Parts: sequence; C-alpha cells; structure tokens
Amino acid sequence: MLYFQHDAIPSPDVPLAILNLRLETAETDEERQTVLAELKDELNLRTSIAQKMKDIVTMATDDAEQAEDILVNHHRDITARPCYKAAVNHFHDTCYDLSQVRYLISDTSLVCIYNIDIVYITL
Repeated sequence: MLYFQHDAIPSPDVPLAILNLRLETAETDEERQTVLAELKDELNLRTSIAQKMKDIVTMATDDAEQAEDILVNHHRDITARPCYKAAVNHFHDTCYDLSQVRYLISDTSLVCIYNIDIVYITL
C-alpha cells in the first residue's frame, strides 16, 4: 500500500477532480454536457469569488498594487486569531455559503490578517 505525505489533490480542488473524472467516464453525450455545465459553473463561481475578494481587498487597502501583493503572496493559517471567526461568519452571511465553497475559507482569512473592516464585505 502506498502512503502519501501530502494529499494527491489539494482539498480545494477535489470538486474539480471529481467533475473531471465524471467527464472522463461519461458514457453519453448528454451526460458529458451535464458534467461540462457543472464544471463551467464551478469555474465561474471560483472566478467570481476571486474577483470579489480582489475587490474587497482593493477597496480596503485603497491600493491595487498592495491588494494584488496581499492576494498573491500572503497565505497564512490564522484560524486562531480572534477576528477570524467574526470575519468568516460575516462573509458567510453576507456573500457566500462557505460550506458550499470550501476553498474560499483561505481567502476569507485575508480579512483578518490585514484588519479589513467587515463593512467592506457587502459588495
């Protein structure tokens, strides 16, 4: 039996991997079209969420270059910080159902790391 030190597929990408596998194993054109539509929806949602996070961070920093740096270069585990739960709950209630988009939680942590006021999370 093989043991992997890390997951073969990062957790946020599991839904895409499942859809890709379903696409590869689809037996009919109708089934392929259904899976392709689901895949397109998933990718569109990810793009939409990424843009919303960029908008929030850009608005909060009032600096597009700094916002880009924050989004690209600053990924930390901050779940123990006091503001994290409030930020996640507010984002969940205001923007997206986080249980449906698990990969978004890491992006939401940026709100806490950079002390972005949660009033900005109403875009």
